[in-house]
Amino acid sequence: LFLVFGTIGSLMVWRNMQRFYKRSHDKHEWLYAHMAGFLGGYIATVSAFSVVNMEFITPAWMQWLWPTFIGVPVIVLWSRYYKKRLTRGRRARNVFDVRIR
Repeated sequence: LFLVFGTIGSLMVWRNMQRFYKRSHDKHEWLYAHMAGFLGGYIATVSAFSVVNMEFITPAWMQWLWPTFIGVPVIVLWSRYYKKRLTRGRRARNVFDVRIR
């Protein structure tokens, strides 16, 4: 369990360092990183809730990892969806509906 989370954390640090030192040609890279970051935070929150409240899930390691098994494919699919929409030459403000009230 610690190896899984340690590996994921280390890969995230490595990727962020690469992104910081090497500029991407994709001007929307920040958006994809932002989406992955907040969805990763959601996965962590659901994992914590699962471990504390879902003791009926066995084996115990599944309490920790089921949100990751579901959340990571969602992150990949969602990022691909918006990459397709934004690479057609559309601007981010025309793709996203932002309402401030």
